[in-house]
Amino acid sequence: MNTLLLKDYRLERLTESGVDTAKRLCDEFVGQGLYGKTHLRQIIPDDTHLFYLVMKGDVPVGYFYAQSLRAGDISRLPGLSYDVIASLCEPDAEIGVCRSIGIREAYRGSGLSDALLLLFKNYFETVRLVPLILVPAWSKNGDVPAAKLLTRCGFHYLADLKTPWADHPTLQCAACGQTPCSCDAVVYYSGGVS
Repeated sequence: MNTLLLKDYRLERLTESGVDTAKRLCDEFVGQGLYGKTHLRQIIPDDTHLFYLVMKGDVPVGYFYAQSLRAGDISRLPGLSYDVIASLCEPDAEIGVCRSIGIREAYRGSGLSDALLLLFKNYFETVRLVPLILVPAWSKNGDVPAAKLLTRCGFHYLADLKTPWADHPTLQCAACGQTPCSCDAVVYYSGGVS
């Protein structure tokens, strides 16, 4: 999955030549310091990290970042612990996590976010065969801007996370503007044992 076509867009897997662009987009959408150049370079050869630049012609209009990992290792991600998902999968199961998505304002409202999320949801379900996909979504005062998107794409509410990014020492949050970040999150899921 190096280059994918989606509607009128091209998804390009992150390479060394795209690191500067990826960092600029991440800084714009989630805040400076969450995904630095070192992190972005480290994930390029790692097939458990799926970082794609969303291109309209030659113009980068956004990105999508997901990861697969063992459910028992979920505590590597901000604010999450296995206890939150224990009723949904075994600790040795590989799961998928949508870590971040950012689309420039001019390209929002076109269904692009839905298409991206559904594409990677389908990939995790049919290629990686993961039993569970998680999406931590930013929340402010109980409002979750991505809630309708996630519901349309078949995700369900799982849990609230209190200030999950507060322990990230270099994040200058794009939403609250603070270091440490004071934002909350809500976790949505698809799949799991029934």
